Order: sequence, then C-alpha cells, then structure tokens
Amino acid sequence: MQRIILTLCLIVTLPTLALAQTGERPVPENLIEINNDLSMAFETPHTKWAKPYALGSIRILFMAPWYQGSTDGREMIELMQRFDL
Repeated sequence: MQRIILTLCLIVTLPTLALAQTGERPVPENLIEINNDLSMAFETPHTKWAKPYALGSIRILFMAPWYQGSTDGREMIELMQRFDL
C-alpha cells in the first residue's frame, strides 16, 4: 500500500518539478509605462474648459481603484482633454 502511495506521489510531483521555472522572467525596464499608458488617440466630443488655462498647466495625481470593466482610466483621459494637465 505504501508503495502505491509513493508511486502516485512521484507521478504527481515529478512533472510539476520538471515544468517549474528555474528563474525569474526578465522584466522590461518600462513595464510601468506599458501597463499604465493612457492613449489620447480616441478623442470624444468635449468642451475645452481650461485649455489653455490662464495660469498654465496644472499638476494632478489621479488615484482610482482598478477592477475589471472599470472606466476610471477613460475618465483621466477625459480630464486631460478638457484641462491643461
């Protein structure tokens, strides 16, 4: 009985170990830019409220939760189209 259990453990464990990665995958230096790039290619009809802004460009930090189907990224682009950011 112990021999059968040992054989089953080896059958499950050996392929797992053989397929395991031996090291870390290379990470591109610009990974953050790739994952967080906002494209202005699609421009929706809008009113340019503060473009150009009399006091110059505004610096902002836009923080939004991310979840599947989120439109928060699009909202950032809409603000960029309307204001000098």
